[in-house]
Amino acid sequence: MINTKIKDLYIRDDVVKRLFTSSSEGLEYLTLIISAALKMPLELISVKLQLKHPDIGVNENVVNSETDIILENDEIFVNVEINANNSPSLQRKNFSYICHLILRQTPKSKDFKTKLKKIYQININAFDILGNDDFVVISKILDVKSHKELRPYFTIIDINLEKLMNISYNDIKKKDHKSLEYLLYFLVCKNEEELDSMYNGDVFMDKIINEAKKLTLNFDAALPYNREELLKQSYYELGEAQGIEQTAIKMLKENIDVNTITKITGLSKKQIKDLKKEL
Repeated sequence: MINTKIKDLYIRDDVVKRLFTSSSEGLEYLTLIISAALKMPLELISVKLQLKHPDIGVNENVVNSETDIILENDEIFVNVEINANNSPSLQRKNFSYICHLILRQTPKSKDFKTKLKKIYQININAFDILGNDDFVVISKILDVKSHKELRPYFTIIDINLEKLMNISYNDIKKKDHKSLEYLLYFLVCKNEEELDSMYNGDVFMDKIINEAKKLTLNFDAALPYNREELLKQSYYELGEAQGIEQTAIKMLKENIDVNTITKITGLSKKQIKDLKKEL
């Protein structure tokens, strides 16, 4: 078992998003993960698969419509979410992205007659969503009696990285190099010897791991702006108008980490945790 904390790993959403989208290798790596998760041949999903702007809202009155990563080709949409913490609000928010992507394809009444692109949402989670130790959980709309798929507009794939933390790397090393376990293992492993042994001779994965290390060590410098300072300025102004506690509540709803909230609001971690319990 790897004795480490998930917050110390590469699963940080800012690192993983940047890793997937900042280079051609990163996008290729993401495409390999998508292919394994959807169990589709790489050549079928990679054709014309392009990154899209993460803001998928079609209505100016709808907020929180910015996804982590959206890709599209002529046949499908793929929404990739990196989730470090689980909560009811996170699950609702992630599901709302699917609704947005359906609405995006049907802005006018005549569009309801056209064939919809299927939507695949891949949640890369640092937690076990069902609590039953499954590595992959697939959700669809099924008939309860026959288990026949109805309204095949979307499929949700939840990947449980927590399980990888409790599997011997020797077992994962035996997996196919195109498997999800092999591709994702480095996200939960900080043992350099195990990483070297696992990916020895794999030039492509070596590049991906080195890029992840660079992003982790100096992520703030890799951004064209100081995210924390922008957050601080934005929420300080909001705090002036709404009060510090209301500001903290809004930040919790947006899944901003507790340490950042304490720095910006001045509230203690205990105060923030108490507010979180009330949500």
